[in-house]
Amino acid sequence: MTSIFRMLAEVWRRGSVIASWLLDLTASALAEDPQAGEVWGTSFDSGEGRWTVKAGIDEGVPTPVLTTALYERFSSRGAGGFFE
Repeated sequence: MTSIFRMLAEVWRRGSVIASWLLDLTASALAEDPQAGEVWGTSFDSGEGRWTVKAGIDEGVPTPVLTTALYERFSSRGAGGFFE
């Protein structure tokens, strides 16, 4: 599976008119370490997303994309809502 990720990263790097430093780093990491492509399936947060969502609420500014991303992180850890 890792070789598929490595090939995809190279195709995206070379097949797009938009340069991506992050994609370059990803392709390099996959080329150097075959285990780098393994996905854990969970995502942790450092607090910036929570702070931003709370600040949006305090200021009355909607942050739907950031809020959804934060909730998806919670879901990836099995911390879903009561309805799941």
